[in-house]
Amino acid sequence: MEEEKDHERRVVQEEVVQTPQGAASSVVDQRTRIEPTPAERAMGNLRRLQQVVWLVFGILTGLIAIRFLLVALGANMTLGFGAFAYVVTQPFVLPFLVLFGDQGKALGRGPYAEFGDLIAIVVYLLLAWVITKVLALIMAPRTPAP
Repeated sequence: MEEEKDHERRVVQEEVVQTPQGAASSVVDQRTRIEPTPAERAMGNLRRLQQVVWLVFGILTGLIAIRFLLVALGANMTLGFGAFAYVVTQPFVLPFLVLFGDQGKALGRGPYAEFGDLIAIVVYLLLAWVITKVLALIMAPRTPAP
């Protein structure tokens, strides 16, 4: 019975407001309200959750990309925006920096390429993709059997 409820049809309600009956009656306003089905609501919730996942991981990978560019261009990572980007992204890139022995070198003054940052970007984008696919598997409404 619950499965049938997920695949109900939409409810459409129309309301027409007219002037009083008579020779000069005309339609003043017409409103249509469409209620989404439970399946449409579930898909809307799924899409919104997927958007949140992509937003969070997009901001994270963007900050890591900025960090990579700042370090590669030799920016001072102990002051201002460089310090902010470094401190915020450090917990997320540290597991990848140790792959190449890059931890701590960015605080020096010369240009340096942290290849661990690039690996972190790829890994976090893949992780976001996997999370959105798992959410789709869990939350997407089932289609009724023919």
